[in-house]
Amino acid sequence: MELLIVLSILGILASFLLPILRGATKKVREIQCVTQLKQIGHALRMYEQDHDDRLPPFLANTHPAYLSDLRTFICREDRFQGKADPAIYWVSPWTSYFYLPDVKYGVGYFFRNNPSWAGGWHAYAEREGSSQAKLVSDSWHYFPQRTLRLYADGHVKTSR
Repeated sequence: MELLIVLSILGILASFLLPILRGATKKVREIQCVTQLKQIGHALRMYEQDHDDRLPPFLANTHPAYLSDLRTFICREDRFQGKADPAIYWVSPWTSYFYLPDVKYGVGYFFRNNPSWAGGWHAYAEREGSSQAKLVSDSWHYFPQRTLRLYADGHVKTSR
């Protein structure tokens, strides 16, 4: 009888702890995604400095000179592991990320369909301000209704 009471108390305690542990796991994955996006941001800035303030045409162009580990381009939550069809999922080829300059509906699409964006990427970044100009997005993770975004000034934040 005492053993049953002890087991039931342990079961109740476990039921309280499991949701907390799941939340911690989600937070760890989110932090990993933020870290990867920051590394990509550093690589893009280095590329830009070396190429007359031009962004690379493809996100993968930062490898291997600016970003040596290809796993940085793959989000742990991406069920396709970087092999999703870019035309369907709006991702850069061989990555888990939406990189504005090279996806099918990226800069060219937005510049054609938003006359206020005329002048290209730099005009967009200047007008929006580098803290508001979105450069890379990651929406594979399971953060409800939210996307992690890398902005032109290098900061990463979760937005709706």
